[in-house]
Amino acid sequence: MTFYTAAWNAGVWAWTIGALAIVAVAYVAVGLSRSGAAWGWGALVFLALLMPLLFAPVKLQVEGSTFKVQMVAFSTRYDLEKLQSVTRVSQDEVFGGGTFRTFASGGLFGYYGLFRGGPLKSFTAYVTDGRKLVLLKFLGKTVVVSPSDPDGLVKALSSASH
Repeated sequence: MTFYTAAWNAGVWAWTIGALAIVAVAYVAVGLSRSGAAWGWGALVFLALLMPLLFAPVKLQVEGSTFKVQMVAFSTRYDLEKLQSVTRVSQDEVFGGGTFRTFASGGLFGYYGLFRGGPLKSFTAYVTDGRKLVLLKFLGKTVVVSPSDPDGLVKALSSASH
């Protein structure tokens, strides 16, 4: 069993702290200037902003013939018997040329979810550091991850899938 963390890079930290700070300041400002109901609505907005955190990737795991992506509150598994290729890629190779989110977070707690367009056409991303990208092509599914040790993950997945 091999573990890799999904550590946030400086951009994800800045985006997340900035967004949360703006909402927190707005929450306090509106709450102080209005009635008690404003505090309740502000709390709802703040909680809605925290919902994507439940899906933020925190750990990647290779165990036998399974690749597991552990998120804060959930996990998903991929069958390595269906893995066709695993390679290091650049940020431009993944997110360049017209890539857009279809159901994804675009910086708040990371870049994860479903994306379309660009070089990969359609893919699922679990990215917290755009400098450490690994592309996994499964039968019928393309996945991009950003492990703490990209070369180690490529080696572990190559060994496990053969």
